[in-house]
Amino acid sequence: MNTIDVIYLVEVERRKDEIAQAQKYRLCRQLPKRPSPIREMVQRSLARLGDLLVAWGSQLQARFATESGTSLGTISENSLSACH
Repeated sequence: MNTIDVIYLVEVERRKDEIAQAQKYRLCRQLPKRPSPIREMVQRSLARLGDLLVAWGSQLQARFATESGTSLGTISENSLSACH
């Protein structure tokens, strides 16, 4: 067997492996996606935590806005003069 024949046989085997991998990938994609119960629990927990953090942040903004006498989203003249 010469070098060209060996290279050809190696390439044929490599191509067979690629075809088998592609077939396996296609079969795996056809399976229905079922989220695991743990993943669902984690996602629900993170969503709830996010809701709680947003509510807490809103409460903090409202409290500190009323304590400082400014409304949310406005910049007082004093804070502008402090920047210069």
